[in-house]
Amino acid sequence: MAGPVTPDGGYPVSLFVQQEFDKKFLCNLCQRILREPIQSFCGHRFCKRCIEIVISNGLQMCPQCKQEGVVEEEHSVLKADKLYPDNALKREMSQIKVRCVNPGCSWQGIFKEFENHASQCQYQMVPCPQCGNVTSQIELEDHKTKTCPKRLVNCRHCGQLTTSAEMSEHSKVCPKYPLMCELCKTKKIPRDRMEEHLSSECQNRKLKCPFDNQMVEASRFAGHVEQSAGNHMIYVIRQASNVEQRVNQLKERIDNLSGSETGLVAHQLQKMFDRMQQLEGVVQNLATRPMAISGTQSQPMESGEMQMRARHLEIKTDTFEAVVTTLHRDIEQCITTLETTDRQRRVDKEKIVSIQRNIVTFESALAQKDIKINELEVRIESLECASYDGILIWKIPEFRKRRLEAEQGKPFSIYSPAFYTSRTGYKMCARMYPNGDGMGKGSHMSLFFVIMRGSYDALLSWPFAQRVTFMLIDQNNREHVMDSFQVDKTSSSFQRPTTDMNIASGCPLFIPLRHLDDPSYGYIKEDTMFIKTVVDTSNLPVLNDNKTPADTSSQKKVNR
Repeated sequence: MAGPVTPDGGYPVSLFVQQEFDKKFLCNLCQRILREPIQSFCGHRFCKRCIEIVISNGLQMCPQCKQEGVVEEEHSVLKADKLYPDNALKREMSQIKVRCVNPGCSWQGIFKEFENHASQCQYQMVPCPQCGNVTSQIELEDHKTKTCPKRLVNCRHCGQLTTSAEMSEHSKVCPKYPLMCELCKTKKIPRDRMEEHLSSECQNRKLKCPFDNQMVEASRFAGHVEQSAGNHMIYVIRQASNVEQRVNQLKERIDNLSGSETGLVAHQLQKMFDRMQQLEGVVQNLATRPMAISGTQSQPMESGEMQMRARHLEIKTDTFEAVVTTLHRDIEQCITTLETTDRQRRVDKEKIVSIQRNIVTFESALAQKDIKINELEVRIESLECASYDGILIWKIPEFRKRRLEAEQGKPFSIYSPAFYTSRTGYKMCARMYPNGDGMGKGSHMSLFFVIMRGSYDALLSWPFAQRVTFMLIDQNNREHVMDSFQVDKTSSSFQRPTTDMNIASGCPLFIPLRHLDDPSYGYIKEDTMFIKTVVDTSNLPVLNDNKTPADTSSQKKVNR
């Protein structure tokens, strides 16, 4: 059953040259080639990163055990303290022939050389620091300078700096972007000059004739005025005649007006006379020469003016030649500087690659040292807590938190540190269910005894046959709770261990939970509990004892 593939999960299956390979090399979570293989207590293998993510979400059953239909509570639960690096498998994988999975790379070798190659492969896929798109490392520089949508470019029209992706939007507002006039079809007119072109330069713009109110194209306006000069003159004469008639009519009406209305009529007459004078001036102009619109036709230039303009052009040409020579020198200096900078950049890049390789090597060495330090810390902690006289005083801090977690099912039991009957004796521990187990679940705290696999089991007598006593210590020193039992020699719990620990056996009804909550007792003080476990070592057998199994019934004793 394939699980989610994490960024640090397994390698692609295409890594192996031979595609027919043992499925034990696949991670049981991501179904890819194992990266840093880890073996669980149930025997299944996972990538280190894959199993770390699963465990970080709380205790879970092994998914492969579920798929196989073989789920054992003791073995199938994935716990950090029951995961081990599978170095044997790692050595077996180290000699398998592999290929580079990066597109375009032709490297082949053995598995133990792959990590070193992968850290230096120029075809590995990396994200572009500008746009985030993934490309091969060998093409990254070309991508950043040629195809990256976030690269900075200059607008070739106005010179403004913007990104490649935003250039199309910039073109819609660029003041120097070349446009085509829809009227005259003239091309390459800068956007900021289009309004001026339409108002004063475009030959196809419409102009209104002041005489006949016709809309005429600018290129035809002069011809229209010349061709219609006679009609325009007739129009003016008619207008003048109409004005004269109106003036005469007004004179006739003046005699019939009262004194209050005379001033108003005199004002209107003055306006009429002014209009007549304007019309007379227009008629004189039409009579002396054809009308022309300023700017539509140019007069021939005088020869002196042409010589002056030629001189000005020569001066400008000399100035531009001097500027171009200076710019040419500056460009040559810039090219030399760029070549020097490029060489230095290549040298710096080689140094950076070398430093990165050294960092990877150092990080790998540090990781190995951290693993060894953690293993030594766990071993030292176990040795500090171990006792060798068959007596364990187990301190359990944060009990209420552990009980709440047990009620929620994560985890539902707690193991004590290991203790021994002697230096070369039996190895044992206690196991407590804060919320009970079996018939005591939800009503009692359960306490069990566990035989563990020890270094000297081959020298000891089996089955284990010693009396075991549990005591919950009242920290007020008034009422300790005790329970003891003689082991059943026929039970598999007391035979020589074949795994790390045997099945637990003990007292499922050790103490009611309501007694733990009773403030009149001192079983829990400052959220801490103490449990004492005593194994009778006064008569340890040397050979196997074939006596009748002892009575397994237990009796609770309360010392008052």
